Amino acid sequence: MKPVAPAGGIEDLIARVEALERQLGGLANTSRLGNAAPLVDRSSTKLILDDPSGQGLARPYLPIPIPSAHVDALTQSATFTTLARTRMFKQHPRLELNVLVYSSSSGTTGEIRFLAGGAQVGAVELINSLDLVYRYMGPYDLPGAHLAEILLEVQCRRTAGAGDIGVRVHSAWTMPSA
Repeated sequence: MKPVAPAGGIEDLIARVEALERQLGGLANTSRLGNAAPLVDRSSTKLILDDPSGQGLARPYLPIPIPSAHVDALTQSATFTTLARTRMFKQHPRLELNVLVYSSSSGTTGEIRFLAGGAQVGAVELINSLDLVYRYMGPYDLPGAHLAEILLEVQCRRTAGAGDIGVRVHSAWTMPSA
């Protein structure tokens, strides 16, 4: 079967496709410059949206699983030790974490930090004696271009005492720049 040329030529076909895109409420790319229109629901809530920085998504936030790097996810080391690690492909410019920090005994304190792409991002945070608390970390700006593969690590070290310092990443998610 031979393809049939559209009535009115290619310009007519382009005009009809653009009209259909507008009718669908922005489900497809409506600009020849490459800026995607947001995906909206029937009440005009923006479900999928470009980030204002021009790099990746603003919505939806995407979960990032960060499993423990060791079976016990504990350390007694005085140097920073990776206790949770994953790789991701950058879709949003920022990331936030919710972690459970742990100090096993009285007098045992430590520190926790987050690394993205092998470099520390944000400040080192303290883990107090006998801590067993959830803590939000971030949001952190992620390095690299859109869709760059990034190594993410959560590291801890013991700064005093004889017990264990530990961390469990409860959840992590990427988010927009603003």
